[in-house]
Amino acid sequence: MKVFALILSGNYQAELQRLVVTKYLPGELQETFFPDLGETPTFSTDISSAATELLRSNLALTEKWEVGGTAVGSNAWAVSGKHTESGHSMLASDPHLGLQLPSLWYAVVQNTDNINLSGMSLVGMPLVVFGQNKHFAWGGTSMEADVQDLRIETLKGDGQNYYWSDGQWEELSTRIEKIKIKADFPAFLASEIEPINLKVRETKNGPIISDHLGINEVALSLRWTGLDKQDLTYQSMLELNRATDWVSFREALKKFKAPAMNIVYADIEGNIALQGVGALPVRKQHSGAFPVREQIVSDFWNGYVPFEQMPLILNPANGFVANANNHISRQGPVISVDEVEKARMQRIEELLENTIETEGTVTLADMKSMQLDLLDTSAGPLLQLMINLPDPSDKHIQLIELLKSWDQRVTRESVAASIYFFWFKNVKKQLFDDHLSQIWSPNKEIELLRSLTSRVTPKQVADILSQDDPWCLSSTLEEESSCSSKLRLALQETVEEITLLVGDDTESWRWGDMHYSSYVHQPFSQINGLKTLFGREYPSGGATNTLNVAGSRYKDKLGYRKEFGAGFRQVVVINASQPEHWIANAGGQSGQLMSEHYDDLLISFERGDFITLLINNKRPRE
Repeated sequence: MKVFALILSGNYQAELQRLVVTKYLPGELQETFFPDLGETPTFSTDISSAATELLRSNLALTEKWEVGGTAVGSNAWAVSGKHTESGHSMLASDPHLGLQLPSLWYAVVQNTDNINLSGMSLVGMPLVVFGQNKHFAWGGTSMEADVQDLRIETLKGDGQNYYWSDGQWEELSTRIEKIKIKADFPAFLASEIEPINLKVRETKNGPIISDHLGINEVALSLRWTGLDKQDLTYQSMLELNRATDWVSFREALKKFKAPAMNIVYADIEGNIALQGVGALPVRKQHSGAFPVREQIVSDFWNGYVPFEQMPLILNPANGFVANANNHISRQGPVISVDEVEKARMQRIEELLENTIETEGTVTLADMKSMQLDLLDTSAGPLLQLMINLPDPSDKHIQLIELLKSWDQRVTRESVAASIYFFWFKNVKKQLFDDHLSQIWSPNKEIELLRSLTSRVTPKQVADILSQDDPWCLSSTLEEESSCSSKLRLALQETVEEITLLVGDDTESWRWGDMHYSSYVHQPFSQINGLKTLFGREYPSGGATNTLNVAGSRYKDKLGYRKEFGAGFRQVVVINASQPEHWIANAGGQSGQLMSEHYDDLLISFERGDFITLLINNKRPRE
């Protein structure tokens, strides 16, 4: 549960990225990566160096072990019975995490004299994380809340064992954590391996997470809600499983601490709701955008937002609630200075509103179809600039014609989707690399700055290209508009890149041939000779802003590797007499490679199929 919370709590990486951006880029360029940055504090060279090294380490952690990342999120919605074909409320959810085998999730059905539960659990937990009981169903999304703060600590003394706090020097709390290492197989023939003794130093604010960098002058400690000594999140989940109505459901969630989440709810009484849960810090004297300097008092959090003030939507007039990691409301507590794109949320609303208006009701098939939706509504503004490229060459006209007829659905068979996403990637390269490559740094911060381009949306790129933006300026392009030149050069680079990958026959430029889901095994996918045995790869559709989400990273000469996406999907019909629970799991019920259930659900998941869970030993109607 703690690792789950850590994966969904990556804000301190954004703090480090802001510090690196403000160190190297002028104000008008900083806003591209961090809009509404506001007043930026000044940091010493030592602090900037420590932050840079920690950011490099953290990015490697994200890439290698899929801890955090910009694509971590989820979709969830519930529809009132007044808008459903059956007259019963329905709920759908699909948590987005790093793709892996064995799956993080497994299906659970628990039937006793007092309990009737079904749903999905994290491996190792004897309860349902998202699912239903006899009274209600629930799902969830990451709130994308800022629940982490870095504090810059000033150290002194022998071994740097004292830190400055509230006007005096305090001694660091130190402990040794012994990590035992299992001997190689067969153990009785192998030499015993010495345990790793990990030295952990802590301040009042939290553990120092920069110690492994070998920097002594300053240190960075981490304040995180998930590290609180009093954490009753597991008890909260256990009580939620056994709750019987809206009141007892909310009472259970008062104990929930980490991760901060939006919980979607629907019950047999016809209620639907969206409830924010988890500990939200109330900050003193800072916004959480940057690491906190030592001048701020030691206790820089003023407790947590009371549960009664957490975001809540109950039985709205439109008959449905939904969330796709967007902030529930502008009213109420501060969630974070960062926000996710709203394209997925807008698509959910569009589909539900259109279905209710045109069909009158939402069916079970509609709910399943929505989770598989591949329309990318965020592509529009940039796509319009692409299809109106001035004076295209003869060989580019055919590609532009394909984009003109593209319906913005990112299917595996789409050629236009391949052109669009490679062109989008390359135009960002043309816009940003020219400026960023001029930054001289002995420590290769240039690579850290380039990693920030993943934050730039298609709408932002379209805005840059549509005006006399500093990113378009270049001393080497004098004959014509710099923006037009960069867009044209990016298209030429796209042609060369795709041709290298799949050949020069445009009809073969299918998105699924260059974009694949990668289910990695930890750790055997990192070992040559074993990764093909333990891991799985499938041609895949989708993109960052489709409901069937695909968080992908481009690998040179290999194409796009989808590393983040839905870990499972569920659709629930809340019916007291005949409940229905449909799931799709990106994995299997077994972690044993030789078992037929190692990946059998994964195959059907990739096809977009659902299976039914037996509830009360009754099979739902087909």
